[in-house]
Amino acid sequence: MLVFPIRDYLTEPGELVEFRASAPASALAGGGGPAHPVGACDVQATHVRRYLTAPEEGHGWLATFFDLPGRVDVGALARAWQAWLRRHDALRTWFTADGAGLTRRLLPPQAVTVHPVGLGVRASGEAVRTWMHERFAEAINPVTWPGFVAGAVLRDEKSTLFFAVDHAHTDGCSLARVFSEIRALYTAETGGAPARLPETGSHLDYCVAEARRNAALDPAHPVAARWVDFLGRGLPASFALPLGVDPGGRHPSVYETVDLFDLPQAEAFARACRRGGSSFAAGAVGALALAEHELAGTSHYRRLMVAHTRGERRWHAAQGWFVNLVPVEFPVPRGRSFAATATAAHDALGRAHAMAEVSPARVLELHPAAALALGNTVPPVLSYVDLRHTPGSRDWTAARFGVLGSGAPVSGVSVWLWRLWQGLRLTVAYPDNPVARDSVHRYVRHLRRILDAAVGEPQGTAAYGPQGTVEYGPQDTPAYGPQDTPPPAVGVPRAAAMEPAPVGGV
Repeated sequence: MLVFPIRDYLTEPGELVEFRASAPASALAGGGGPAHPVGACDVQATHVRRYLTAPEEGHGWLATFFDLPGRVDVGALARAWQAWLRRHDALRTWFTADGAGLTRRLLPPQAVTVHPVGLGVRASGEAVRTWMHERFAEAINPVTWPGFVAGAVLRDEKSTLFFAVDHAHTDGCSLARVFSEIRALYTAETGGAPARLPETGSHLDYCVAEARRNAALDPAHPVAARWVDFLGRGLPASFALPLGVDPGGRHPSVYETVDLFDLPQAEAFARACRRGGSSFAAGAVGALALAEHELAGTSHYRRLMVAHTRGERRWHAAQGWFVNLVPVEFPVPRGRSFAATATAAHDALGRAHAMAEVSPARVLELHPAAALALGNTVPPVLSYVDLRHTPGSRDWTAARFGVLGSGAPVSGVSVWLWRLWQGLRLTVAYPDNPVARDSVHRYVRHLRRILDAAVGEPQGTAAYGPQGTVEYGPQDTPAYGPQDTPPPAVGVPRAAAMEPAPVGGV
């Protein structure tokens, strides 16, 4: 799986086709559409209000792309997109606002139709990217429908499909399922095996369930007390090392993706974690904490972590935004071993998991003073996601499956850990300046030493991945070019980035 911002994306040239969704004017009712009694979930409401307050600052879309063999049948693919959009109510939703607050608008499944629009041949990958960037920025937002863009670049040997959607209607786990579902629906439309897709729950039902939990939450609830205690001591630091960002400032984001473990190393790491009584996720988070401790002398690891909220099976295959933030905090005393730190991380993740179903937005409503610590910014996040059991994930490398983001400015460092069939991959987002770059590279080098030691590997090397991601040389220094910037590669840039996207945890 590849992850990077739209500005770094580069695919091959080809014939560009957009698959445009439409609905009868009577269903859209001049943009208002049929009102629905189910409100937005809390993360949606926060996102939409942020967009309405400052639409010029960008609002955050996410996209996925992947290849299908040969020159796709445009008519069959249009029918596949149509069936898929009708399947997921989150993608037939948008929001409007007035003095009474946000109102959800929802189209019935059969109101949605999809038709292909040929846009001619684009003679270069840069031209494809320019069209995508401009079209996504123009068409995608949470207050109109459709809040997404679907398309394909047609070629004789393979076609590249893409789907970009406002973050209000998606998360990382949702995007990870687009490939398998569209591939199955397209195969069925071209005379192959029938699409046997799992039943999918309604994101609207999820919003109802969250609203019920919110209504029942007492200000004295233990989870609310934990949030108040955590925020009462301030937000976690943006990063343990210098970032070269003035207070309140933001810089354009750079995301780099590296392979920390191949498959044998990941399996050895899992065994080492189990021997110590912890989990793979806890070991990985413990290593992050040790790296901060050993480089900056921090005695506690404190982060806001993204946790998925798809606890019920009916939502496993649903499109939508199913996440919350949870506080993760544990001590890292001087001299603490990896095994002991992983155990502390394991306990902390267990406590955080127990908080995942409680909306922090509701906690802040009940405790307004705690909200002052969080403010109105998007804080840096930590995420760990095991994607190995996502349908189709074994085929991602061959299909060049990946995720794109709009590349919003950032002030801190966010970290995503991805457990894949190939091993363990890390994506780091940080402000684009020399100070932050040096700090992040130093941090990742040290993290690799800790992980190598945990599995008994020789230390001092960083075996970065084969997919065009940053590679460190034998002296454990970044092997960049003369301008200290990674060169582009077709379909696979070295520096990889995405809009911070909370997902189970992405």
